[in-house]
Amino acid sequence: MKLLVFLLLVSVGVVGAMADPGETDEKGGHYNRETGVYHYHTDLSGSDNALRKIATIELQAKADARRDLSSSSINGWYFAGLCLGPVGIVSAFIMPSTVPADRFIAKSPEYVAYYSKSYKSEIRKERAKSATIGFAVFGCLTLGSRYIW
Repeated sequence: MKLLVFLLLVSVGVVGAMADPGETDEKGGHYNRETGVYHYHTDLSGSDNALRKIATIELQAKADARRDLSSSSINGWYFAGLCLGPVGIVSAFIMPSTVPADRFIAKSPEYVAYYSKSYKSEIRKERAKSATIGFAVFGCLTLGSRYIW
């Protein structure tokens, strides 16, 4: 009988451990690989509930902002780097970007703030990266033409 109870407890523990694989981060949760949604593994009751809710909103807004970057708004910056060189790279950093307003329908003010900040940051990085690649191509073409001629 004791062996049966022991085996039952061990099997329940093993099944519970297999329920949601994946390590947690410093906030006590992780992104679900299938859905892409961030969730927690710790109890959300008590005073930490509001903080965890805000953290979840922030993480979801950042993930949505990264996903919503359109390649059409970034592709032109290759030519800016190619034609303008360092001026194109600096322009990529300082040019303002427009956040897609349709993402804010039925969203909380916290989500709007986090999404806007993340979107602007991500698009600035992608623009600068594209302009830098364009400038590098210009440099390679310039050096290549010197050795060919």
